[in-house]
Amino acid sequence: YPTHCFQSDEFFIYIEGKIYEEDRGTLDEQLNQLAHTMFSGKEYPKQALKEWLLSTDGEFIIFMLHKPSRCIMIIDDVFSRLPLFIHQSDGKVMLSRDIRFILNQVEIIEFDRMSFAQYLLFSFPLGPRTLFKNVYRVQPASLIRIDLNSGAVHKEVVHTFNFDSKEHKSKSANENARQLARLFAESCRRRAKGASQVVLSLSGGLDSRATGAGLKYNNIPFAATSWLDPKKVSRLDVNTAQQVAQALGVEWTKFELDQAPGRDALKLLKIKSGAVFVGIPHLVQYFTGIKQKYGPDITYMSGNGGDRVGRDITPRWKAKNLDQLVNCTVTMGRFLPQAGTLPVDEIAALTEIPKSKIIDELKHHFAEYPEKQIDQKFVHYNLYGQSMKWHNHGDDRNRFFLWSTTPFWSVHFFRYIMNCPDSQKRNKRLYLKFLSILHRPTSEIAYADNRATQSEQIAKNKYLAWQWLMAAYKWPNPIRFLYRQSKKFLIKPSQPQYSCVHPPALIKCMKEQLHNCKAISENLSRRELERIIDNCSGYHSVFMALIFTLTSVIEDFKTGKSSIENYLDTKMDTYG
Repeated sequence: YPTHCFQSDEFFIYIEGKIYEEDRGTLDEQLNQLAHTMFSGKEYPKQALKEWLLSTDGEFIIFMLHKPSRCIMIIDDVFSRLPLFIHQSDGKVMLSRDIRFILNQVEIIEFDRMSFAQYLLFSFPLGPRTLFKNVYRVQPASLIRIDLNSGAVHKEVVHTFNFDSKEHKSKSANENARQLARLFAESCRRRAKGASQVVLSLSGGLDSRATGAGLKYNNIPFAATSWLDPKKVSRLDVNTAQQVAQALGVEWTKFELDQAPGRDALKLLKIKSGAVFVGIPHLVQYFTGIKQKYGPDITYMSGNGGDRVGRDITPRWKAKNLDQLVNCTVTMGRFLPQAGTLPVDEIAALTEIPKSKIIDELKHHFAEYPEKQIDQKFVHYNLYGQSMKWHNHGDDRNRFFLWSTTPFWSVHFFRYIMNCPDSQKRNKRLYLKFLSILHRPTSEIAYADNRATQSEQIAKNKYLAWQWLMAAYKWPNPIRFLYRQSKKFLIKPSQPQYSCVHPPALIKCMKEQLHNCKAISENLSRRELERIIDNCSGYHSVFMALIFTLTSVIEDFKTGKSSIENYLDTKMDTYG
């Protein structure tokens, strides 16, 4: 696991993670130069730090102690790829990569109900919030300064991306694709350098195959792995992954997973403390299997992030103002469609927070985004929410087993692709162009998330058809007008109806938690919990896993034990 420290008469410097700018000299030289820049005068050079972060490819947290002044500076990368937490109280400040370490030092642990509501809405709380009161996630591109003489602590976000302007909109899609292919290939090369072996997690989608194509482009040897869940839900995905591996000419291993027992759910709870929900414990088997087959000293790579940065993620509906954007996001813009099966009214009842307060909090959060354009505010929410909050925690879960990285979070690649116009990204047109430059055969294999071949030409045709339909949509049409008006009165939206069979042990465990832990009823409505548990077949497995995560977190931190311990060898996997 990559950590490094060194010291001189002037500095003590520690870094967790990696910096991939090898052309700037050794790691010690780069960090020593940064420390001299940061402690060069009475005022720290904010602009210099911003420029350094925006030009430094890596995933890291840097701790620098200036010995003469007894001042500390802590810096994370522009995407906060390694989640860091902070707690301040009674003149003390605690920072840790492990939120459980901080909570073990806190006398009274309290939970943030608004975070619970957002967690049930989106599967993650927004902004710096965590599930716990007064414990916050350090934001991307943050600087924390601590004066050991006075005890003063100063926190500041050095840079926040603004997605309004598109610097490369005047360039053709072909030109942008060539630049993206070059930057992406370089990102793959840098992340694979020095690894004893690269293992790629390969699915049937585009993102992981793009990573494979980038490695192949650089002639970097690697192995590919895929996992098949116990219910065979991902069979199509795995079959497509096998085709991609054959096209890339690499060794491919399929891990057929069993239904995960309670001990694996408990492991996820202990290592991420609710930041990653416990509904996918079979992944413990997957990473354990990779570690056993290839050893622990490998670099595990994925396509994480490609589904956000490589596609047009502006909203599919037209919101005219902030109110409409928030309301549409709550009803249609969630990232786990299955998690969105619970209406805001039910979430309000479960968390005992008025619906209006939940919505107002979201409006306040969206209003703070730097973008002026409504659709780009949604893009900001996508990237700073799902990607930098939820996906990064997923990668961090992986790092409890293996060093995990992805080329999509290269700052150089990210800055370029997010400055490409959304129109070029639509229907994955730009994505398929740069993928075909890296490795054309993989771009021509049907990808599993669409059940159909999506070549560059088909993507172009779909885009042209979409443009024509959008133009036609603006034409005056009395029939369409009458339909819209009648729909308001005649067609009432309804929630999806489910008939799900959940693991009996999971439902029994939830009942035991509610009976044994008084704190659960103090933080969530007991009546609503009992109603949901009694009618669990009407709720999707992902949503039940989210609730189970919250009840497990409350029980774990309030009682110091978990009812899951009674089911260590019993199947509790909710996937599928």
